[in-house]
Amino acid sequence: MKALLAAALILGSISPAFSATRISPVCSRQSAPLGLPTGSPPARKLVEANAYTPVARAALKLAYAIETGQPDPYIGVTGNFDGTGLSLGIIQFNFLGSIQSAFGKIDKAKFNEKMPVWGEQFYAAVHTASPSAAVEKVLPMQDARYSQRTHKTTWVIKPDALRELRAFLASDEARTAQDNAASRVYQRGYSRALQWAQERGDTKPTAREIASFVDNEVFSGGALGGIWIKQAKSFRSNFDNDGEMIAFVSAWLKSCPYKGEGFLYGEIDSANAVAAWAAKYPPGAKLDDDKALLFAFGFLRALTANGPPTLKGQRDQHGIFKAQVVARRSLPALGVGTANGVSWPGGVLD
Repeated sequence: MKALLAAALILGSISPAFSATRISPVCSRQSAPLGLPTGSPPARKLVEANAYTPVARAALKLAYAIETGQPDPYIGVTGNFDGTGLSLGIIQFNFLGSIQSAFGKIDKAKFNEKMPVWGEQFYAAVHTASPSAAVEKVLPMQDARYSQRTHKTTWVIKPDALRELRAFLASDEARTAQDNAASRVYQRGYSRALQWAQERGDTKPTAREIASFVDNEVFSGGALGGIWIKQAKSFRSNFDNDGEMIAFVSAWLKSCPYKGEGFLYGEIDSANAVAAWAAKYPPGAKLDDDKALLFAFGFLRALTANGPPTLKGQRDQHGIFKAQVVARRSLPALGVGTANGVSWPGGVLD
């Protein structure tokens, strides 16, 4: 029966996953029940984690590269594209709390020294606990430009604000603060990877699992969307082999709208992923458990990705990151494709 259902998937009519769980093979920004076993991820138990081992440095470097695309990631600055005000530095800290935590202990004089025009405003935002209130404080540093053609709003940081933010981030104080914060991010990601590996049946995580959960801390603040290994195993079990599972997710990505009212982010990365998966993982492919379960987790996590909050006067952005989450989570899982144009580095992470 599974083989017949898989053949139907190739014809684009039905899929094993849809038949068993009601997960639609058609991409959508809207959320829907997954039909998988219930159960939340376990509470995180922090463990000691050395952020300076080769694997740790490689995992953080990968996250830095994906987030910033900057030769000097410490000074990476991105505008309010995701509703979090600004994204800054090596792992794109934002005003959901990580900017406040990373830079909150730097003396006010350093803000004013490096940011003579915007220092007072930026300092006030850094010391505002409420994410929405902090975002409002930094919006004057940017210009919002809406495109009728793409239905996207682009936030462009004003030239003087950009210069000052980069000067602040380049200071010794801000670089040290970023390193300290990144070490805490690595600890949280490693702790999650360890929990995942133990439930998979191993005593320690693979390098791929470490890279995946560290990047999830950076990209999603550690949020798991209610998805854990139980759901990943259940989704995988609906297919005769892992090649069928990859084909299902490929079909889902191909169906995503990338223009118009219901657009999703990640068109280029998604196309890269689909092509790379087809070349490396043909029908019938069998993956190691760590790869297969990370891949299943990434797809299910994408389906629960709500997207940024809708700002006053802006269009609803619910679900616009779903395809991007698939591409980004599949990069450490399968080792092919791209995330924000960045390829899998291999080496100690393989």
